Amino acid sequence: MPKRPISYLINKYLALASVSVFQSVLSVFILHTGLGIPTVLPAINLYGFALLLGLTFAAILFMLISILGSDVGRFVAIVILMLQLTSSSGSYPVELEARFFNFIHPALPMTYAVEGFRHLISIGDAATIANDALILAAYGVGALVMLYLVKRKTIIHQLQEESVQS
Repeated sequence: MPKRPISYLINKYLALASVSVFQSVLSVFILHTGLGIPTVLPAINLYGFALLLGLTFAAILFMLISILGSDVGRFVAIVILMLQLTSSSGSYPVELEARFFNFIHPALPMTYAVEGFRHLISIGDAATIANDALILAAYGVGALVMLYLVKRKTIIHQLQEESVQS
């Protein structure tokens, strides 16, 4: 059992992240090798970006569920997912959508995921890919830091209770 809140959160996040890592690698393998989706840059970049994306979204989901509770956290995650699908320009240009979606477009992480994958697969601008990766990493780290700040006292209390019971 971890002794500090940071190790407690890291252990829980790593359990969730391991599933995300497996899904990311499997998805890219199927897309790149199985379906033959080519990339402008070496395929390792696609694997790395997908891995970062999976870790980022796992961190955001972990934060939402831990802070808001299982049901509410998952509901908020679904709402955010719907907003991201509509405003990320993945299937329909955001410039042709309502102003609301243009407004939230730069604030949602899927915007940078779509842009990064677009550049990895067909455009090849390494600077844009690196920028998108940094923004996604900031979202993931930000979610974990927020979770730590919000739940720190609760976790300390829980760890103290468990050590007394032992």
